[in-house]
Amino acid sequence: MAACFAAPLIRMAQAPALTVATYRLGISSIVFLPITLATLRKKQILTASDWALMILAATFMASHFGFWIASLDYVSIGSSTFIVTCNPILVATFSKLFAGEHITFKQGIGIILGLCGVIAISIFDHGIGEKFVIGDALAFLGAVAIAGYYLIGRNLRMRIPTLSYVSLIYSIAAIELLSATFMTEGSLSGYPDETYYFLILIAVIPQLIGASLITWALGYFPIVKVSTAVMLEPIGATFLGWLFLSEAPETGVLIGGPFILIGVVLVLWSNPSKLLS
Repeated sequence: MAACFAAPLIRMAQAPALTVATYRLGISSIVFLPITLATLRKKQILTASDWALMILAATFMASHFGFWIASLDYVSIGSSTFIVTCNPILVATFSKLFAGEHITFKQGIGIILGLCGVIAISIFDHGIGEKFVIGDALAFLGAVAIAGYYLIGRNLRMRIPTLSYVSLIYSIAAIELLSATFMTEGSLSGYPDETYYFLILIAVIPQLIGASLITWALGYFPIVKVSTAVMLEPIGATFLGWLFLSEAPETGVLIGGPFILIGVVLVLWSNPSKLLS
């Protein structure tokens, strides 16, 4: 549920995408700084291969936030969050190859239904104009990036403790986003006071709580179940956007949303005993 607050809070912050992403990961990395330093002192925890995968995973996370947050400048909260959470189909395609996991029949049906919902949203957005096509494309790139993060994270989380893992990932991603901000001549200052309040909330609620819990789950549950569970985020985000920003759900969201919800239920309950083990 914590992740549902991300999009509405980002809208309220009214700051450039890279600035929001940098603050989100930067504040999170500062909170985890003591754990990061302790992890770095325990050199036996990470091998050279682990470090390479860690940097790649952090790059995927940084790219995810950069693309997805930027999409909110072009399309509605509902459209953006529904599309960015279509990543299960990408995860499902490569999970067997990279993690040796398989997709059950019910999971496959659930993912297909979810994607049908995403397609419905995209079709209605594409009928509005070029601006919405750009926003949908950015959201989809965000989905591709987070799918890569899930695949690599599943591999690393099997042998690296959650706190050590997220502290390093957040720190590396924050450095990458900070560098990207400066390279694009972005600014981290000069915004209204209320913008900084929202930036702090973005770091605490959807990142420190929401994203960290998702990363923890990668070490215990199959990738497809974790990534598909995240598809519940746009439903909550759309409701919160409607409640706090008077951003009513569009036709595409109303049509596609139920398909995604049904898909999530099918995937999560295709094997309850495994989910609860």
